[in-house]
Amino acid sequence: METLTYTVTNMVTNSILVVNIMGGNSIAHSYQINNEQGRLVMQGCIEGKVKTTCLYVGNLTTGKYTFQMDEADLVYFSIHQGSPIS
Repeated sequence: METLTYTVTNMVTNSILVVNIMGGNSIAHSYQINNEQGRLVMQGCIEGKVKTTCLYVGNLTTGKYTFQMDEADLVYFSIHQGSPIS
């Protein structure tokens, strides 16, 4: 069985979290997003042989979050409102 790995956008500034999926044999992956306090703020399922998908996270406030798909390792990302700092 191939190990599921994935990456997500490190810093979200436009309300879209980009998820790149590598590996894994399943065609359905459940995910969850938790805030800094560890509270579940979003969850869902990505179905099909998707390699890249976008999740709308515009309803989440500025801050740090974790993303986890299936039982794979947590990935950290942050949300910033407005334009990125140059």
